[in-house]
Amino acid sequence: MKIKIEKNELLKKVRAAIQGVPSRTTMPIQECIAIVAKDGEVTFTANSIAIGVKTVAEGSIIEEGLAAVDAKTFSGFAGKLPDGTVTLSCNDKRELSVVCGKTKLKASGMEPGEFSFLKDAAFGTSVCVKQPEFRDALKGVLIAIPDNDNNKAMACVQVKAVSGEMTLTALDGHRIARRTLQADGPDADILIPGDMLKKLLPLLSGKEGSMEITVMDNSAQFSFGDTTVHLQSVSEKYFDVDRMIESSYPVNVRVNKMNLLETVDRAMLFQSEASSMPLILDVRDDSVNASAKSYAGGMSEDIDAEKTGSDLKIGFNPKFVLDALKEIDDEEISLELGSSKSPCVIRGDGYLHLILPVNINAAA
Repeated sequence: MKIKIEKNELLKKVRAAIQGVPSRTTMPIQECIAIVAKDGEVTFTANSIAIGVKTVAEGSIIEEGLAAVDAKTFSGFAGKLPDGTVTLSCNDKRELSVVCGKTKLKASGMEPGEFSFLKDAAFGTSVCVKQPEFRDALKGVLIAIPDNDNNKAMACVQVKAVSGEMTLTALDGHRIARRTLQADGPDADILIPGDMLKKLLPLLSGKEGSMEITVMDNSAQFSFGDTTVHLQSVSEKYFDVDRMIESSYPVNVRVNKMNLLETVDRAMLFQSEASSMPLILDVRDDSVNASAKSYAGGMSEDIDAEKTGSDLKIGFNPKFVLDALKEIDDEEISLELGSSKSPCVIRGDGYLHLILPVNINAAA
């Protein structure tokens, strides 16, 4: 195998493919990136079964062939090369030679025949969405994926398409995040682990273009641009989230999103790993008083607001509120409230966040 490729193109493709390399594995071949030069196409692939990434690169083929090289080593090589045209070649001893200008590097490879390449999604249900809309939706719900959870369903994002609309939903027992976007295709429903979708997210450029999602029995394939990502799914029944969300709440508070975000961000100054004190919202007719305190000090701010319904005092984990606000682009938002023990719902065009309250008696 021998190919020529520009350094920046090589680095971009290696960084994309390496998302398919597992953090831990007992199979050394899964720690590799496979380089294939065949039929006028150069591809870089990594596959750990749970996630596989294949991306096509712009390069010229001098000699067809394939090679498998340790992903961490190869990525390190690509990042340290000078700008210019890179020549990649593999000899009979499976050694990969990397030449760029006066720089020459070599890496030991593995037998590429042991590599598990991605298979085409021959059978499945295909749904098309706009890539930037899906990227924003995915980013908006991943905040509600728990870091560690033994509940398989809770560790997943539900990707569901019904009647030309796709909904992404995630929850962690303290909050729900949901995004909705337009979709073209038949109905589909699948659960995909959040940690795998976090690897998909940086591969989505956010540029205009479509993405095809093919849902199969135990996996889903995401095809966009010159990249294909294959993700294993989870066969679990998801939560009936619709039953957790009321259609309306008696108290509605309209506030400037940025004013509230900046206030909550300041409240985060009084949070620590050792002490997590609530953000207390005291809802009045024309303002919301936000306060927080800890052993280190405290804060209190009044935010202009428009309210319908009765006055209310309620507490929340400020991090959950801040996470939600950062994912909302609207200039103004509505906080829907019921009582000090019922959730807060923030919803708008294409998004919904539900945040459970916390006990404020200890902080009073």
